[in-house]
Order: sequence, then C-alpha cells, then structure tokens
Amino acid sequence: VEEKVANRPIVGQWQTAVHDALIDVGVVPDNGFTYDHISGTKIGGSIFDNKGNRHTAADLLEYGNPQKLTVLLRATVHKVSFYTQ
Repeated sequence: VEEKVANRPIVGQWQTAVHDALIDVGVVPDNGFTYDHISGTKIGGSIFDNKGNRHTAADLLEYGNPQKLTVLLRATVHKVSFYTQ
C-alpha cells in the first residue's frame, strides 16, 4: 500500500539536523529510508510526490477490482433541493 500512495521525501537541512542529533544522543539504529514501523531513526514516506502533488488513499482505487469493490459513505445532509420542470 505504501508504495502506491507514499513517496521518498526530499529531506531538508533541518530534518537532517534533527536526524543527526537523534543519532548523536543514541536513538539507534539508523534505519535510513523505510516504510517499516520499527524502532530507531528513519526517513519515512511522504504523501507528497517529488512534484509536490498530494496522494491519498483514494489513489488506491485505480488498483481495485470494481466487481469486488464496496464503497461505504458516511455523510450528514444539511440541505436537500428539489428541482421540477
């Protein structure tokens, strides 16, 4: 799932500084880039791609089988409009 909606982020200077500081004070191991939920430091995925476009779980719908897909919707209706001709 992560590979479809998460991307490797561009790590800025302040993120690198925080990462290096955590390593210096003993938050180990340094796991590098990973989607895994593990102890230590890591660079996790971002829902923004390298062009700045946001990807959500809705992007996974293109990989689904429409014949086996059930969509559940929870909504509150504030106004119902009826139009007649």
